Amino acid sequence: MLLATIRSSPLLARWQTDGVSAQALRFIFAGVLNTLFGYTVFSVATLWGAPAFLALAISTSAGVVFNFQTSRRIVFVNGAPGRWIRFICLYGGLFLANWMALRGLERLGLSALIVQGALVFPVAALSFIGQKTFVFQAPAPTASSASWPPLVFWNGLFRSLPLSPEVVGPIRVIVLVLAASSAAFIVAMEQPWIAAPACIFMGLSLWALFGRSAPSASKVPLEYETQSTPWRLWAACALVALGLCLLGGEGRIFYANTDWQIRDAVLADLSRRPWPVTYLEPSGVRAVLRAPLGMFVMPALVGKLFGWRAAQPALLVQNTALLTAILMTFIAGARRWSERAVIVLVLFSFSGLDLIGEILIGHFAEPPGWVLQVPSLEPWSTGLQYSALVTDLFWAPNHALPALAMAASYMAWRRNQASSLVLAAAIGLGLLWSPLAVMGATPFLIVAGLTDLKVGRIGWLAPGALAPLVVALLPVAVYLTLAGGVVEHGLNIDRRAFRWYGPFILLEVLPLIYLASRGLQPEKREDRLDICLCALLLVAIPLYYIGGSNDFMMRASIFPIGVLAMMTARGVIADLARKKMGRLMLPLTLMAIGAATPGFEIARALVRPANPPTAADLFTAWSLPASRGTSMATYIVPIAAFERPWLFKHASANPASPETK
Repeated sequence: MLLATIRSSPLLARWQTDGVSAQALRFIFAGVLNTLFGYTVFSVATLWGAPAFLALAISTSAGVVFNFQTSRRIVFVNGAPGRWIRFICLYGGLFLANWMALRGLERLGLSALIVQGALVFPVAALSFIGQKTFVFQAPAPTASSASWPPLVFWNGLFRSLPLSPEVVGPIRVIVLVLAASSAAFIVAMEQPWIAAPACIFMGLSLWALFGRSAPSASKVPLEYETQSTPWRLWAACALVALGLCLLGGEGRIFYANTDWQIRDAVLADLSRRPWPVTYLEPSGVRAVLRAPLGMFVMPALVGKLFGWRAAQPALLVQNTALLTAILMTFIAGARRWSERAVIVLVLFSFSGLDLIGEILIGHFAEPPGWVLQVPSLEPWSTGLQYSALVTDLFWAPNHALPALAMAASYMAWRRNQASSLVLAAAIGLGLLWSPLAVMGATPFLIVAGLTDLKVGRIGWLAPGALAPLVVALLPVAVYLTLAGGVVEHGLNIDRRAFRWYGPFILLEVLPLIYLASRGLQPEKREDRLDICLCALLLVAIPLYYIGGSNDFMMRASIFPIGVLAMMTARGVIADLARKKMGRLMLPLTLMAIGAATPGFEIARALVRPANPPTAADLFTAWSLPASRGTSMATYIVPIAAFERPWLFKHASANPASPETK
């Protein structure tokens, strides 16, 4: 009787299902058995005098056979039979990560028994994810069983909308470029017992997020048929991206703006000097390079192999590939070439009314020579500046590219082509490129995440797939915040530049809000939310400053301006489709005035002679007129702030002096 009651109980029925929640429950049970077995072997070996590494090796080796059987016979009993080689590879990776973490924490004076006990739970979580998606992976659904949308990676609390076929390629390229720089930085700058687990965690998290996509257009029901991304689209976007990167000064075929003096110096120093890069200040104080280095890491590695000059074309290739993928993601919602052309034109002509600002302050009343020099129209409101997207690409691609990548991921989320987890990964991986751009994107991530949870696009436990990535990027966050208090920051309302706040909002923010509001779809409340959030940020950002040149304002605004540009393009496309040319007169007039700003940037690149990169180091470049007298706190910190031997590698004891070239 009791046995019959147990067999008919709903708990047992749930235990025997193949859902992820049931698998997780069975995994916990099997994990208790595996943990007791492995920890017992580890403890016995340790008490018998074996070193921590040997004890861990013995317990892991003995546990592989035991764990495979419990996973196959208890946890994933109804799934794929599993593969020994994949299981061993997974446990090998977990063993390496476990050992590195164990060694690092032991160096802090902690007991091996206590440390290994604390590591049991994160290692178990990673083991479940790896076994579910890598070892005992269920066969892919057939065309008849595909459910799109919303196809999910896992069911239950772990569900997550996969990447749409239209954006899976571009977003994977974006993630690959951003992740490669973060991984290379971690390996080169951090201690091996930190770097190895961090890279493994990053790889597992990204594989879980981006390893699968929705079925192709031929494998989904007709009503959900999607469009592929043919090579012609890639080629067209690559040509546009290459042209913008070249005009921005990369490759030095065209004129490079003065900000490239500092960026060239950072790239040359990373190419020629040991990492971490150190300097000897004129005062005799040793300093270390501490800056958002994401854009420079991979090209600098090429420079180390083939000479510092090779880093320049490598930078051009990297940025062109990233911008190509960004453009592909932006145009993924368009179906016609004309619509794609409108998106690209609006995106790179979008700007505030800087031309009117320059006229109001009297610059155009000066002799014609001022115009012939083709200056930047941006800084008319001294101390306050929102840049056109072309200006950002030409002057600060290390900030513009990750910010646009985040904005493209957000627009893909708005089109139901990706989940908010994709945006979260892009924001996290963009941290090493531009922490200020991350600040501007974070409010949108909060909106996207809460919306996905509310409508059920992701399960409540799905964000757990990001946990290994967050852990992996924590050392990057520590690096970027070293001696952060020495960077100028505070309220802007007490500064002289704030007197321009009213005219600045009138000419730089309100026109953009008006243009974007024309792309509103009345039935979609999220459009109004996006515009309100963009407006709130663009009005509030000038109230605070970070950096002597108010870098925070210029970089944090890129994301919301990119979102407004895409909404404006959607409105223009809708009016053109309805042939309501009268409605376009005022918007096109405002856009034409705004386009003068990127127009001046492009004209300067074409008119002024090309200037080749120099071999100057950071201190030499900073002594040039464009940067002389400004603070270097955003690029260097005293060596004492960097000395964390448990985290970072030892800095060179013989740094080059500022005069060394």
